[in-house]
Amino acid sequence: MITIFTQNGLKKALGGKAKKPDSMTDEQWEDLDEKALFTIQLYLASHVLREALDKTTTTSVWLAVEVLYMTKTSPTKSA
Repeated sequence: MITIFTQNGLKKALGGKAKKPDSMTDEQWEDLDEKALFTIQLYLASHVLREALDKTTTTSVWLAVEVLYMTKTSPTKSA
């Protein structure tokens, strides 16, 4: 997914508005964030999309998807 964002010039949106470049206007940022949000939504399976559909920013959707797929792994034990 990061590759798609990088290729389309949307990777900045993953950092959230706090990491918005100073040279970018708020309107430009909102356009970038919206494009990134819709890109994520296009690639999500329907059952995952239902979990993240209420999110309105790229960062919030990205974090929701991360939480859904983060798994805790136990350390490998030697026998």
